[in-house]
Amino acid sequence: TGPTTTAALYSLRANSSFNVSPGNTYSNVYGSSITPTIQASGTGSVGTIFGSYIQITSTAGTGSPTDNAFGLYIDTASVQNTTTAYGLYVNTPTGAGTNISGYFSTAPLFGTPLLVASGGTGRTVLTTYGVLLGEGSNGVNVTAAGSDGQILVGSSTGDPAFATVSSITGTLSFVVGHNSLSIDIKAPVPVPFGGTGRTVLTTSGVLLGEGSNNVNVTAAGTDGQVLIGSSTGDPAFSAITSSAGTLSFTVGHNLLNIEVVSISSLIAPLPVPSGGTGRTVLTTSGVLIGEGSNNINVTAAGTNGQVLIGSSAGDPAFATITSFTGTLTFIAHPNNLSIDLAAPVPIAFGGTNTTTFGNTTSSVLYFDGSRITSVGPGSTGQILTSNGSGTAPSFQSPSMQSATSLSLSGVITVTPPTSIALINTSFSITGPTTTAALYS
Repeated sequence: TGPTTTAALYSLRANSSFNVSPGNTYSNVYGSSITPTIQASGTGSVGTIFGSYIQITSTAGTGSPTDNAFGLYIDTASVQNTTTAYGLYVNTPTGAGTNISGYFSTAPLFGTPLLVASGGTGRTVLTTYGVLLGEGSNGVNVTAAGSDGQILVGSSTGDPAFATVSSITGTLSFVVGHNSLSIDIKAPVPVPFGGTGRTVLTTSGVLLGEGSNNVNVTAAGTDGQVLIGSSTGDPAFSAITSSAGTLSFTVGHNLLNIEVVSISSLIAPLPVPSGGTGRTVLTTSGVLIGEGSNNINVTAAGTNGQVLIGSSAGDPAFATITSFTGTLTFIAHPNNLSIDLAAPVPIAFGGTNTTTFGNTTSSVLYFDGSRITSVGPGSTGQILTSNGSGTAPSFQSPSMQSATSLSLSGVITVTPPTSIALINTSFSITGPTTTAALYS
């Protein structure tokens, strides 16, 4: 009781010292040997056999806690001139349903085989050159050994396995060896995969597409030749020629010069399909007119003021503009045409058919049957009075007549501006009467 400090506290300690004299041999030296032998006969049974049972119970005060508690402590062995030294050697038991060399808590430590839960593989035999595959807490799996060049290929439905790499389209080649795999493009690469399908191309030839087939190659062109197409096959290099001998060709490396031999050597006349006019003479100042693939036509030269006027029935031609009604005038000059109204503009076209009016202020315009004309202004109080058909109207002073009695019968019509004035006179009117004014 009370505070105690010791280096160690042992309930049992075996500390033996053996000195082996020269010439003496011992098979085994035991520091401690426990070899119980228990036999059960008849109905006898043993619940558990303990070769050695160690249980530590330590109760320490809060002021002096226990530093360490060892159920079993094996210190480092110090042996000299010894073939093998074991800190702990546990032999595998036999005869039981499951033989476990060591077991900590609920996990077996040493058994046959050592399980995955104890850090083992759970297997006693592994395929030579196979690859170990995890299977959760179950024993590891092992692939078959891969042959030369095979690679481990995964699977979404199971374990990976060694398999041979292949090329479905045949565009790759494979060379295998021990732990070796060489993959290369297989020559030639076909067109559908971005190649030409050919292993040799003509020097200086032009590559020609052939759909999904291998590309074709032209023969190399010679100096001055050009690639000329064909509607029935591939284009090809060919020399340009001049059937009529009107052109000369000078060629060189990547050079072609074309010249006209002479103007006179050209086809005369050069037809329209060849870019010419088909004519040797053109009318001076005439206008050229297309005629399809036929020779062009030429108008006669236009005179002063004439214009080129089209026709739905033929070629256009120069002609003089006219005015059927005579309401326009035309003044023509070289390359100039002046068009104006003809004076006076007739009544039928909205004009007055006259060029002047009386210039007296307050004149009155009237139509005399053929034109608009005027009559001079009247004096104060005068009225414009018709003088009958065919006679110009005139301003006149009104006239007055008086009577002590007036008798009118029948239909009396008084046309403005005429009026009847009755002053200081009694009157009566019967029957229909139309007047401009009636004054009592």
